[in-house]
Amino acid sequence: MKKFKIVFLGCPKNLVDTEYLIGSLIKKGFEYSNEGEYVFIQTCAFIKDAINESYKVIKKYVEKKKRGEIKFIGVGGCLPLRLKNKILEDFPEIDLIIKNEFSFSRFFLTKGFAYLKISEGCNERCSFCLIPFIRGNLKSKRIEDIIKEVELLLDLGFKEIIIISQSTGQYGIDIYKRPYFKNLLKEIDKINKDFWIRIMYMHPADVDEELVEIIKNSNKIVKYMDIPIQHFSSNVLKNMRRRGGKEKVLNSLEIIRREFGDNFFIRSEIIVGFPGENDRDFEELLRGIEYYKINRIAIFKYSDEKKINIKKVPKKIIDQRFLEIEKLARKLMKESQSKLVENKLRCLIIEENKNFYKGRTEFDAPEIDFEVYAKKSLKIEIPGFYTLKIKNMKKNFDLEGEIC
Repeated sequence: MKKFKIVFLGCPKNLVDTEYLIGSLIKKGFEYSNEGEYVFIQTCAFIKDAINESYKVIKKYVEKKKRGEIKFIGVGGCLPLRLKNKILEDFPEIDLIIKNEFSFSRFFLTKGFAYLKISEGCNERCSFCLIPFIRGNLKSKRIEDIIKEVELLLDLGFKEIIIISQSTGQYGIDIYKRPYFKNLLKEIDKINKDFWIRIMYMHPADVDEELVEIIKNSNKIVKYMDIPIQHFSSNVLKNMRRRGGKEKVLNSLEIIRREFGDNFFIRSEIIVGFPGENDRDFEELLRGIEYYKINRIAIFKYSDEKKINIKKVPKKIIDQRFLEIEKLARKLMKESQSKLVENKLRCLIIEENKNFYKGRTEFDAPEIDFEVYAKKSLKIEIPGFYTLKIKNMKKNFDLEGEIC
């Protein structure tokens, strides 16, 4: 039997594609193995650093092929969509460019949780982003197909469904001629099983009172959302061509904080050093992050992926601003975590080691946020939900507790 190996680079959306690729290969008679002679590389190409990393990995396996250690190289993900002709010129040893279209079984690489990709591509036209060029315009799955997928995931034993898309709130606009995400969310929430629903990649312009009311009235949708605000300055947001601008950024955060106060965790992505960002813009960014107590922050230095005819910020200044934002982000994350100590929290336990259980609170997405640890005291079902009394916070901001 032919053995294949997967090398995965990139985001959760790319991970879902990888899971379908593995499933389709298994269905065709291949065997999944870390020592496979057939190597399939799922790449990222969102920014130059990601392209460089993808190139480095491809080069590594090309060298292995030249030495006779492997027989076959397939490359998929975003890199071929962005630079197909170039990578074939640079690496003629590549045997196959993988199309990101799989209609076979899905092989899950996650435990306890599963990603639910509700659409592909994007209709936003942010000046810094190449996703519409790479992945095309928004293409939504039909709502009935998504519900069937959720029911299958729950039947397979997954306890957390993480909704992902490039611009989640715009789901359905291509099929139903208007944003249909809130309709989809209500349908998923109706499913009569015990599970968490987590919302990722929600454009601030799509966060409104109705959405917050749906979350408030649900016992499945966690009090956590990823809202990529990118900046707080109207000047910078205008140059970024962010739909709704500063008004929608502030409105989304105001609605959440007014309804839930600090009992809702907001994750966000920030770009530092966007062309034209001056000292006043940067100070506005700092103030906004602190005022709205953004609980989890991913910070990116501006990467010149598209030619923007605005004066660039010097690298030295970008580096300084990055460190300042990073310091503030750590402060806010530490404060958020410390407030959870001495509380009883419902946690999803997904792993068992020799001496302890490991899981997450509802305020933590897998792989990007924090974890919670509990000493083994009784036999429990994994994955499963358990109430933990949080005892303390570790130096890396992970939590420790005990099962109540």
